[in-house]
Amino acid sequence: MSKVLLLALSGAVLGVGSVRVLDALGVLIVHTPSIAEGVYLRRPLDAAGALRSGDVVCLDATSAFAPEVLREGLSSGRFPAFWRDESLVKHVAALAGAEVSYESNQGVVVNGAVLPNSLRKAVDLQGKPLPSPSLPERVPLGHVWLSSAHPDGFDSRYIGPVDVRALSCVAEALWTF
Repeated sequence: MSKVLLLALSGAVLGVGSVRVLDALGVLIVHTPSIAEGVYLRRPLDAAGALRSGDVVCLDATSAFAPEVLREGLSSGRFPAFWRDESLVKHVAALAGAEVSYESNQGVVVNGAVLPNSLRKAVDLQGKPLPSPSLPERVPLGHVWLSSAHPDGFDSRYIGPVDVRALSCVAEALWTF
């Protein structure tokens, strides 16, 4: 089943506001290339237990604990307005204590291993400069390093470590395409 068909069916079956209904049921439909597209089950962070590298998490970009560069980009209109209403869904690439560095010809390096598709872009699609945290750095206690599967993903390579209090859920894949 194609993703277009899936999204059409969810809208047809559930009607207007289907995203809100799905959200209330703990279902998350991911239609961005940051992670595998598909249907995920959302679990509150506290019910998920300890975070692990590789977990899929939901970042609330409007949280008071979200990185300042992300919150400022939303308030200034620099980043897409829909990020206020939808979680940014990313993989946990590193936990507290991990050493993160950047190699200009390889990308982000976590404890000596290069993250796929992690080269930084200097500017966004509109030609505006993208933020770039100073590296190397050890991920602070209570923080994680988030990554995207897509080379153009907006993740910790631009916003730095993320306070776990800005994460709203852990998502488990039910069906991906």
